[in-house]
Amino acid sequence: HTLATIRSAQQRVLIICPYFIPGELGLDIMRDAQRRGVRTTVLTNSLGATDEALVHFAYAGYRREVLRLGVDIYELGPDIARRLRKLGDFGRSQGRLHAKMAIVDDARMFIGSMNMDERSASLNTEVGLLIESRALALDFRRLMDDEHFRSAYRLRVGASGRLQWIDRTE
Repeated sequence: HTLATIRSAQQRVLIICPYFIPGELGLDIMRDAQRRGVRTTVLTNSLGATDEALVHFAYAGYRREVLRLGVDIYELGPDIARRLRKLGDFGRSQGRLHAKMAIVDDARMFIGSMNMDERSASLNTEVGLLIESRALALDFRRLMDDEHFRSAYRLRVGASGRLQWIDRTE
């Protein structure tokens, strides 16, 4: 149901997932969304923020293609999150994402344990809640927009063709 909800987007999708491995199915969904003019944004953990380096390595193989599709990618930077304290006071612990969420068209919101990958969709036992509430979705998007995304690096492909991580706090 989560993937069907994301596929149904008409304007905007925000995906927050600590372990983002789109696979071919996810790439197809993002490709279709971009063709239809749906703005797609992904927030995930940077290598420095993840507790699963092998999963991050698998995700890293998709970054360039996802960016080429026109998707905005942000990676939570633990040092930025700790310095800005926009996401809370982490004390000595490392700032990292654990929530798995999606907001579609500022009207529907998914919250659950499902990572946005093919394994979670087909093999794992996962749980999630799909909430149809424009007020809740808008409140959460406002919470995440701009100031909270400042705790993350924005990725882009530079003129040299190399990936760049932009610290928007500098």
